[in-house]
Amino acid sequence: MTRVVKNENTRLDLDEISKAICAADKSLIAAEVLRDLDSAMNFMAPNVILQPADMPMVIGLESVREFYTEWFALPYKSIQVDSQTVSVASSGDLAYLIGESSLVLGGPQGERHVPGKYLGVWVKINSEWLLAAISWSGNAA
Repeated sequence: MTRVVKNENTRLDLDEISKAICAADKSLIAAEVLRDLDSAMNFMAPNVILQPADMPMVIGLESVREFYTEWFALPYKSIQVDSQTVSVASSGDLAYLIGESSLVLGGPQGERHVPGKYLGVWVKINSEWLLAAISWSGNAA
């Protein structure tokens, strides 16, 4: 269940914005699960920043494309997410999403679920919600 954080701008339809951001987030995750590089890249803002756990920052579209090439080689079966909070700026063109995740890995001993969390910053550019920055990490065992 997503909790929408209200702001002072009552002219914004926060529920619609929240739904649009959650839909974009889920579509991005679906592209990642399918290892669809072009579809995943369509969700990235021009100066996107990724902050993967235990790795250096990944800055810019070309670097993200290179990151995905390596990421898609990992033996994951799925990525499950639960978007929990969306907070929208009063301008209506910037928001952040907080959620929990589970990376499902395949291997010789069967599936392993790696729980984690993430924080994504979304920006509206030319009527589209694009990922400006994301940080994620696993939860300590």
